[in-house]
This record gives sequence, C-alpha cells and structure tokens, in this order.
Amino acid sequence: YTGNAGVVSSPGEAYKQCFMLVAEDKPGLMVEVVAVVRDCGLDFQRFSAEPCGDGLCVMVAAVQTDCALRFGSLMHNLRYRAEPVLLQRLPTELSGEALQEWMLKVPFEPLADLSVWSWKREALSLVMPSEIRANQPA
Repeated sequence: YTGNAGVVSSPGEAYKQCFMLVAEDKPGLMVEVVAVVRDCGLDFQRFSAEPCGDGLCVMVAAVQTDCALRFGSLMHNLRYRAEPVLLQRLPTELSGEALQEWMLKVPFEPLADLSVWSWKREALSLVMPSEIRANQPA
C-alpha cells in the first residue's frame, strides 16, 4: 500500500520528517502505526508498507510536524507500541557522500545479515526520489 496525503499549503506551516520502521509482519501492525501517528497529532504526507521477507514488513512514512520534539515523541511511541526491529529517522537533509555514508551504515549487529542497505535505499527513494537517482553508486 502506498498513498499520498497532500501537500502543506504554505512552507512555514509544517515541516516534513520521515521515518523507516521494520517490524514483524503481523496483523494490525499498519493500523497500530497509523494510530500512533494520529495520537501524536501528526498528518501523513506519504505512507508505504511492503513485506520484505523473513516475516518482516518495511514501512516508510513522511509526516507533517511543527517541531522536532513532536517528531521525537512519535518515534518514542512507535518504538514502544509497534516493537520494531529497526526504527530510523530518514535524513532527507543529507546529500552526496554524507547520504551514502548513512545508507551503508548498519545500525547494529543482529541486522547485519538482512537487507538494511536496500531498505534504506527504497525508503529514501519514496521520500526524495530525485536525490537518490543523483547519488547512485557507480
């Protein structure tokens, strides 16, 4: 499932923050993530959820937020309620070498055998497609 929730009417009104969540693919997971976002008073700009094998699901979302603190609260609540294997803010402000460095970094050892790099690449391509094409490795 992939959807767009519209555009912010004025640039100063809200900021886009993005996250990638990888969790056990179980019934009700997407409903729980949507509920957490709504409970934090945020609106989706974009949301995507795909099974990725090994019984896991990758969710990518861009939300409208008025401050970093509210987004931090969202991330805390997602970690507590969705119990993800991996939850990361997508650094859409990065480009070039800094972005490549982030993409190649595996968060911690238990994920070393999984496709973290491809998940990150796919997630970023959903929220900032032109920058990803420009920074493809040779």
